[in-house]
Amino acid sequence: MKLAVSNISLPFFDHTKELFQLTALGFSGLEVAPSKVWHDTWQGLSSVEVESYRRQAEKAGLNIIGLHSLIFDQPQLGMFKGDDVRKQTLDFFTHLSAV
Repeated sequence: MKLAVSNISLPFFDHTKELFQLTALGFSGLEVAPSKVWHDTWQGLSSVEVESYRRQAEKAGLNIIGLHSLIFDQPQLGMFKGDDVRKQTLDFFTHLSAV
């Protein structure tokens, strides 16, 4: 059986050494909450930063298996807060999928 863990269990923003510890504990997959890695997941997040994090995880022996808590750091967003907010939320999801 392959085990995965969420990066929510790790310290905010800089948890590279903990990635290696996860592998030593038997985990092979990592589910990523972007706001645990980057301070600003909308205006301040680039594909270069995402690629760097993925490479760090892979170097530690982990495969990124999914994303979650996508709007945790964007409390103004939501799917059920009206049409304008829903459009902004979908724009944000599009941004995340692009990076």
